[in-house]
Amino acid sequence: MTFLGRIDPHETPHYLAASDILLSPRGAGATTPIKIFDYMKAGRAIVATNQVSNRTILDESLSLLTPQTPGHFAEAILRLMHEPKLRDRLATAGRKLVEERYNYECFKGWMKAGYNVMHCSSR
Repeated sequence: MTFLGRIDPHETPHYLAASDILLSPRGAGATTPIKIFDYMKAGRAIVATNQVSNRTILDESLSLLTPQTPGHFAEAILRLMHEPKLRDRLATAGRKLVEERYNYECFKGWMKAGYNVMHCSSR
């Protein structure tokens, strides 16, 4: 495991692609971490804390969700290290979800719908 510190956002996809397992050890917060979408797009397995912000997008079909303790988080990482079929299944499911539901075309549609609602409600 290597902790790299801050990475230029343009370089992020290269680092994600070089990883086998990606982590979201979020302890608090209500908004979904944007990195979850990058992780799924990279087609890598995810270990995340079972926290509301991660659960907004992730479930057991997309990631290993753990209690918010270092021991549980470490166990999930080790499990994925030793179970390549599970790692591949989670990675594939995440990438498929991004391609089908969280892609740029869907984003544009959501933005357009949001602006239409805002426009109509401002009258």
